[in-house]
Amino acid sequence: MTRRVITTRVSKLRLLAVSLLLGVGLLIAGCGPRQSSKPAPAPEPKGNGSESVGTVSVAKDDDGGTVRLSTGQTLVVGLDSNETTGFRWEVTGLDEGVLEQDGESEYETTGDPDAMGAGGIETFRFKPVAAGTTRLEMIYARPDDEESSTETFSLEVIVK
Repeated sequence: MTRRVITTRVSKLRLLAVSLLLGVGLLIAGCGPRQSSKPAPAPEPKGNGSESVGTVSVAKDDDGGTVRLSTGQTLVVGLDSNETTGFRWEVTGLDEGVLEQDGESEYETTGDPDAMGAGGIETFRFKPVAAGTTRLEMIYARPDDEESSTETFSLEVIVK
């Protein structure tokens, strides 16, 4: 009889422990942040066109986004690069009737210029030509070897 009482008490204690753990788990889950059923708002495009003259700068974080330009503005694209590797950013897609590249790209080392293999930023400038929309597409590859591409960058550009 003593054995049966001990077994019953152990079973009750286990049941109590499991119930407490379940209750604490539900309590913690119920106290977490509530998720909205509404979708997150779309990010605002950079360069809303309110500036009449100036520059709109974008970087790798803006990949896949949208930018708006007005006549007289300059689009500046700055992307991480390392010229010591033989890789460079190259424009592979652009409607030059809407937007054209303004000169050659410029490279600037961001770290110690004397350090071997130091990386930097490759900067491209683009000027609006006419109202319209174009997709700027770029790849990071060795010159004349698009198959060596390791990264891409694209941006929808709306010129008003």
